[in-house]
Amino acid sequence: MGLGSVLGLHGCDQRLDVTNEAAVPLQYKRSTVTLPAELWQAICDSLDFDLLDRVQAEAKEPKLEVIASAAKQALKDKISVPGCRLVGGTYVTVR
Repeated sequence: MGLGSVLGLHGCDQRLDVTNEAAVPLQYKRSTVTLPAELWQAICDSLDFDLLDRVQAEAKEPKLEVIASAAKQALKDKISVPGCRLVGGTYVTVR
């Protein structure tokens, strides 16, 4: 008995091809917004409870990151920024 080859076909998931993004209804889109954390908190504080519940249910965990330039400037201006400090900046030359 000789070796033979077997060719088989099977289905695979179809992929989505977006041909006109502007025509796609909003219910099939996601919006990503980046804004200062204080503004995000103010927006959440201003929402009524029902809308706030909807927003919190749909929103992913917000990614918070330190705005290094703002924190650095505040520290240079002698404003306390808990959790941050200025380091380096002094060079010592030994001869």
